[in-house]
Amino acid sequence: MVLSSNSPLILIPKSYQHILKSYLDRLAGQAGRLRYGGRKVYRRRPACSTHSDQNHRRLCRKVVVSGIRILSLCFLALFTANSTVFAELTWEKKVVGVKPHPLQTSTTIDFKFTNTGDEAITLTDLRPGCGCISGTSEKKKYAPGETGVIRMAFEFGKRTGPHRKSLEVRTSDPSDKSTKLYISANIPETYRPSVPSLKWAVGDEPVSKSFRLINRHKLAIKLIKADAPDDRVEIELKPIEEGHEYELVVTPSSSSDMERAMIPITIYPEKPNELAEVKAYIVYVLFK
Repeated sequence: MVLSSNSPLILIPKSYQHILKSYLDRLAGQAGRLRYGGRKVYRRRPACSTHSDQNHRRLCRKVVVSGIRILSLCFLALFTANSTVFAELTWEKKVVGVKPHPLQTSTTIDFKFTNTGDEAITLTDLRPGCGCISGTSEKKKYAPGETGVIRMAFEFGKRTGPHRKSLEVRTSDPSDKSTKLYISANIPETYRPSVPSLKWAVGDEPVSKSFRLINRHKLAIKLIKADAPDDRVEIELKPIEEGHEYELVVTPSSSSDMERAMIPITIYPEKPNELAEVKAYIVYVLFK
């Protein structure tokens, strides 16, 4: 912004520009004489001391107060411009979309940035938008021109369908707003049990009960075994259509000594070579 044709260029930080503009607009409306953007500020001096009209004197006082505020703001901008304007992170990307494997349990994305300012900047906080999100950085402080990486991890858990998760990055730059990084993922649904659980009443005959596991995904996913932490139930996993549909048969040894028991049964799929770990499926056997 230039106040006159002979004055030097004054760089105003973004955080001050809207305040300065509101003062200038107010001053223009009050005095009716203000022009800016490289032109004269006043065309003539307002005759505050010679005019007897009370309203005009009040208007002149407002003009003087607004002028003082503008000058104060310009001096403040001169002293703080070097520390606020030139500390900035430039991101290679802020949103990443992923297509997880049906058996994938999590995903990790690296968000690269560069300190394009003239001063060092410090990462003060990485704030996840969900308990399933975590963020890490190689270090906290980055010199001008230095590049870095924020690593954002998304744990899927039992989630399926479209999800958009965020990680907020805060820095030491007072004029820089926080930056939000996003992972967008459509998590495939695979096996779903035909019933949520198998139930027996205490004292019932220990007859076998079963349910089906149906693969909702077009990719064939082979189930290889089912385990229970309790040897009081016997489990048999039967393929109906390999990779797409199975029957799980559960037979309790006795129901009389299982008062209010809840036994989880974990079903394991075959692990593809490209994945370090795969999700397992859990169903429950209940005795009431």
